[in-house]
Amino acid sequence: DGKTLHHTLTVSNPGAEELRFGIGYHPAFQVPFDDSHTVEDYEFRFDQPESPVILDASGGGLLTGKCYYQWKNQQAIQLTNDLFDNDSFCMAGLRTRTLGIYEKDTGRSIVCDVAGFPYTLIWSALSKPVRFVCIEPWNSLPASVEDAPEWNQRAAAACLAPGGGWGPRGAAGAPARPPASPAHPGMDLSSSRDSPPQSAPVSAHRRRAAAAARLRSSAGRKPRLL
Repeated sequence: DGKTLHHTLTVSNPGAEELRFGIGYHPAFQVPFDDSHTVEDYEFRFDQPESPVILDASGGGLLTGKCYYQWKNQQAIQLTNDLFDNDSFCMAGLRTRTLGIYEKDTGRSIVCDVAGFPYTLIWSALSKPVRFVCIEPWNSLPASVEDAPEWNQRAAAACLAPGGGWGPRGAAGAPARPPASPAHPGMDLSSSRDSPPQSAPVSAHRRRAAAAARLRSSAGRKPRLL
């Protein structure tokens, strides 16, 4: 569609048992866009000021159970060669519909639609200078550093009832929801990833705000994520 690439993810469960899943995007975009620019000529931009809660993934891409603020009330994140020295930034509680990488002097950009996803990551490989950046909307979270590999041991996995369907804007059928009873107590992220019952719609903003509030209250408890 002109200069816009459309890609839709949907998940359906045709089986007779509950399906646990996690899905998201991992696109990479070359920076600089041309030889006349450097890494410092670029910045990430939200479509409104944001104060995202960062879920720490400094354990080699796995969650450590810590969360913190890196930016407060900022609409832009400056790209530097050391931005990703501690791995990715997994952001929760975003209200923005888009996140893009912008060339500051020309306005050229690559913009991703992240609406409908409870988590968005920015990441690049350890390389100096940075050669690419990733903008990654996710519906679920990676494992923690202490997790077992089985999906049924991960409380952060989304769940689909038999006949259910999921899509970033919602899907027909029974909505995705969190596990009814996690294997053991941990950080509760359920409202940030689960679709509300169709009889009681709740805005994505309210679900994300509630998740961010729980993350902030859990920061000192060193919770374990499954």
